[in-house]
Amino acid sequence: MVKKYLANKDLGQHFLKNPVTIKKICESVPKTISHILEVGPGPGVLTETLKNQCSQLTLIETDERFISDLKNLGNHIEVFHQDALKFDFEKFTDENSWIVSNLPYNISVPLTMNFIKSSFIEGMTLMYQKEVGEKFLEKDKTNLLYMSLAPYFETKKLMTLKPGAFLPPPEVDSIVIVFNKRKEPLLALNELERYKSFVRSTYSVKRKQIKKHMKTLGFENIELIFEKFEISLTARAENLKLNQIISLYKELYHGR
Repeated sequence: MVKKYLANKDLGQHFLKNPVTIKKICESVPKTISHILEVGPGPGVLTETLKNQCSQLTLIETDERFISDLKNLGNHIEVFHQDALKFDFEKFTDENSWIVSNLPYNISVPLTMNFIKSSFIEGMTLMYQKEVGEKFLEKDKTNLLYMSLAPYFETKKLMTLKPGAFLPPPEVDSIVIVFNKRKEPLLALNELERYKSFVRSTYSVKRKQIKKHMKTLGFENIELIFEKFEISLTARAENLKLNQIISLYKELYHGR
């Protein structure tokens, strides 16, 4: 089905053209997955392969040029002509689902935050601007994006891509990240928004020691709490480990 289209710069479109890359991205979806959602399929570069890997394929595309061709790819394919940021992902209930997307870089973070709210998702294979995508990976110095989703998903790098892998080439390198849902989430999903607010507040002062900031959030006996969770009194947000920030969150919201 794949045809030649001019990319729409306003929509942040960059189409993959390397068959090896396309194959590797599609193969990252476990063979046990029955339902795949592809966000922003465009001319169907990934779709042509994904359609043969599942019993149900859902496509969400905002560019009207592609809708007719996408609908003709198979009877097991459902196409939504809609902005993914406004799409209600909670309409799906099949927990054996996986999201694949060559994300528009200008909306990649808010889309990812929308995805992790959905309880039906088993995992995701998502592409980002390299500098942004690396923030979803575990590193010695932590950050807001990693801490926001890590209670629910484990992440790993699938590959990095140079601009020449796309048509037209973007101005930056890209990275593909695989997200696997934790079998046992570290926090209940209904706590996500409150937890994210706590993390966002904590990392808003990332260049300062967080001891004073924790007092503004309502903590008392900071020295004892930090000792309990093995946190240095001079720690900055980026020094916190995942178990430590979750423990602080629980101390504040569960311990009273």
